[in-house]
Amino acid sequence: MINLIICDDNKDFLESATLYIEYYLSVLNVDIKVHQFSCSEAFIKVFNEVPYFFDIVILDIDMPGKDGIEVARLIREINQELLIVFLTGITTRVFESFKVGAFRYVRKSHFKEEIEECIQSALKKMRAQTECYIIKTEEGWLKLLVKDIMYFLCVNRHIEVHTIQACYKTTIRRMKDVEEQFENKSFTKIHRGCMVNLGYIKTIEEQKVILDNNELLVMSRYRMQQVFSAYKDYIR
Repeated sequence: MINLIICDDNKDFLESATLYIEYYLSVLNVDIKVHQFSCSEAFIKVFNEVPYFFDIVILDIDMPGKDGIEVARLIREINQELLIVFLTGITTRVFESFKVGAFRYVRKSHFKEEIEECIQSALKKMRAQTECYIIKTEEGWLKLLVKDIMYFLCVNRHIEVHTIQACYKTTIRRMKDVEEQFENKSFTKIHRGCMVNLGYIKTIEEQKVILDNNELLVMSRYRMQQVFSAYKDYIR
């Protein structure tokens, strides 16, 4: 069951948007509960009581009282994982919205087509949050969450898995074996012996990639365009 919040002061739009979201999720055979709020203060009160209960929140940016950006800042003080989608009739605040870790920006004038893409991407991301990878290390078998893997690195004919917690030396000898499992999971090769999780890339510079933990990885000149393209598609 997915718990989704939609918060918009326009009650007519709130109702029509809710109906369409429920309809679209039923087409996808996904169970969903939509929680409606017509003012940000009411939503904040409920969120503070159960900050980890909800999976997706859709916020109108331009609301009276605390607007969507302010609400998102409050959310991020407590919950870094909640998927935040901004909803508005104007696009002048799009860059401001991404400063608070917005997942998507949906225009009211293109609501149906953009919310469909948004929901599909959200479902894919949520599945990735719980997807596991089982590997064999020198010490034995190990189960890792895919989302915790920062990169794979080939060192002395063995593949190392670098996660946010530790580095593990596996019994895998070929990067090709890793590629076959992760080619459609938001990973990209930056050189023939290194595959990086796009979600941990902070910046890309000429022939180097800098991760969120400020770790620097060398990038092949041959791979530069491919990495730029993959990263652009990932954050779009």
